[in-house]
Amino acid sequence: MFFPDLGTKTQAVQGEWVQAIGWLSPAQEFPTGPSPANFIIRLQELCAARYEHGFDFPEAGGTHTCEFCHAYTSRGVLGVPDGNVLFVAPEMVYHYVAIHHYRPPQSFVDAVLKCPEKGSTALRTEVARFNDRIATLFKSLTDK
Repeated sequence: MFFPDLGTKTQAVQGEWVQAIGWLSPAQEFPTGPSPANFIIRLQELCAARYEHGFDFPEAGGTHTCEFCHAYTSRGVLGVPDGNVLFVAPEMVYHYVAIHHYRPPQSFVDAVLKCPEKGSTALRTEVARFNDRIATLFKSLTDK
């Protein structure tokens, strides 16, 4: 499902504090190019540990097969906090960067590189702050 980079809507969550990243589709062009090796490594680490970070995203459609190569599947959503912004990407974003040379916006690259380590107090604080927003959003949607 396509959502434009840096838009405020994703399949998992939406809001003025959300920045969509990597919700790609073969029907839409996307930026390509090399990414820094340290970014790719860190992105892989974050995707592998996405459940350990503790963001309370709702299920976002189950398992997804890459629509470009049909050779990779993933599930889940990655959250990367950066100040008052939560970058929200499908777990597939690592595959898109590493295999299909998707070049995400520099603001996301910077956020990934400075994202607190899993289990750290800094990350727990960020996760709690955004989970409050996510819970409020879904409460308002289910109360309607």
